[in-house]
Order: sequence, then C-alpha cells, then structure tokens
Amino acid sequence: MKKGGSAVTLVSESTLAQGVWYALENCGSLLVDAVERFNNGRLSTALALSLVAAEEFGKSRGLLSLWDLKAEKSRGVITAEEVREIVRPKKKSHEKKQALALVGITSGLAIGTEIGDIMVELSKFLVDLRENKIRRGEPAESLLDDLLMHPLVPSLVSAMAKARERVLYVDLRADGTGWERPFDAFGPLMKELVSMVLSQVYGNYTSVCLNLKPENLRLHSLNSRPNLANALESWSVRPELPKLPLQKAHWE
Repeated sequence: MKKGGSAVTLVSESTLAQGVWYALENCGSLLVDAVERFNNGRLSTALALSLVAAEEFGKSRGLLSLWDLKAEKSRGVITAEEVREIVRPKKKSHEKKQALALVGITSGLAIGTEIGDIMVELSKFLVDLRENKIRRGEPAESLLDDLLMHPLVPSLVSAMAKARERVLYVDLRADGTGWERPFDAFGPLMKELVSMVLSQVYGNYTSVCLNLKPENLRLHSLNSRPNLANALESWSVRPELPKLPLQKAHWE
C-alpha cells in the first residue's frame, strides 16, 4: 500500500491480536518473577520487574484500543507505524497508557514517595469520576479517556521511569559525597512501594486475563469483542497466559 507516494507496511488483524496477547503474556511472566523476588526480600529487583510489567500491560491495552478502533468497531487498515507507536511510543498520548496498569482504587501505602502520592490522588479522582458518572446515569465502566486526560498521568509515567532507574543502577549522589545503591532506594518505604505497585499490576493483569478469554469476549457486555474472540480461537499455537502465585497477605 502507498501513502503520499511512499510504501506503507500493513499489519493483519491476526498479527495485531497476537500482539495484544504476547504483551499480556510478557506482563504475566515479569509478574511471576517479581513475586518471587519480593518473597525472597529482593525488593529493588521486584520493583524494577513490576514497573516493566506495568509497561507491558500498558502496551497490551494500547494494542487492544487499536484493535477496537480498526478491527472491532469497524474494519479498517492497520499500519505498522500505528502499531510501533504503541509498542515504542514517541507521542505523549500513547506514552500515558504505560501508567494505566498502576491506576485503580488503591490503598494509602507508600505515601511520601512520588509514585505512591500520585497513585493515591489518581485513585481519589477515579472514585469521584465513577460516582459522578453513575449520578448522571452514564456508563461508569468506561473511564479510560477521562483518566488519560488527568494532568497527573504524565507525572506518573515520569515517576515510573525514574524509579526504575533508581532500583536498577548504582549512581553518584547529586552532591558528589557518596553513592546511590538500588537496595537503599526509597529507604524504609521501599517495601510499601513494591507492595502497592505489585498489587496494582497483579490485579489489573488478572482482570484482563479473565476478560480476554474468548468465551467472555463473546458475551453481550462492554467487553464484547467477537472479532477478537475469533482471531484468538483461530490461533492454533496461542500460548497460555502465565498463572500468578496467590497474592500474599503481607502485600497489603
């Protein structure tokens, strides 16, 4: 296909459906490893893995949004450029979706860390938004577009990136007097922060795994995606999504 005189690479619906699944599969694999590290006291590594899992979850959700636009609500042309913009985002609109794995109704853990403070504020916003939609008689399930417009979402994306750097690499302190070690990042709040992030991504991943079962995609509901159900069922070598260990009580 040509666009403006140059060739445009197209992506099939089946390839896009596989991308939704593969990104979610990788999110699950990272979470399995994150839980293991957390249970063994390797908190910095557990947080790093949880944050990368959040990014993969956001990637899967972004590809799912593209599916809804191009393969479910209408049958449109899917370009490789559109897919790559979600997989490796350059635009802020797509970059924001990376933070969605951390957004939800959350507890007040990790207050005093940038991620924890932002997550609590977004949680309050989400509660108010849902209540207002119910009060106005609007569907309360679809809050994604409103949430993405919140000015704190870009700050959460930035905080996630900075946190990942802090828990992966040794760095010189800003004042030059010593070194920042991953093990010491976030001090006594580290366990609370890992617990909050891990629990949030864990819950969102589990929910989406359930929603993406082909039998559930065929139900007449907000989650109904019969075309995606057909694409997944026709994929003969579709891998199983990772099953996560039971969520430990001490995460709460």
